[in-house]
Amino acid sequence: MPRIGVAQMEMLLNRIHRKQRLHEYYAVSIRKRMNGVQLAQRTPESTGNCWINCIALPQPSRPVIEKLVAQQIMARPVWIPLPQLPVYARFEYFQRDALATHLHEHAIMLPSGPGMTEAQVDRVVSALEEASK
Repeated sequence: MPRIGVAQMEMLLNRIHRKQRLHEYYAVSIRKRMNGVQLAQRTPESTGNCWINCIALPQPSRPVIEKLVAQQIMARPVWIPLPQLPVYARFEYFQRDALATHLHEHAIMLPSGPGMTEAQVDRVVSALEEASK
């Protein structure tokens, strides 16, 4: 059994590298084709693994997600803010700003599998561009 873990760890760096390249391709494609859409970026002093690719739209994301899903594109909203989960409903919450809620309502997690091709990303971005109109 330990050999399975070692083999997976050896593949991990390769997968992270592919996900970083995927993120860069998404960034270039979205920047070229879509105004007002922000792709989550790494800071210059960090090296992210780019495990997921999220965008923030100027408009609510739910209708866009529904259109993408109708085209067999796996898109979903970002996570629900913890204070909005039923398990935390009885706890007091001090909201300084509504950033988490805004992101939940305006952001989308895009398909980010390490095996995605540039053609698949182009399809996602084209569908996203059309669904955002």
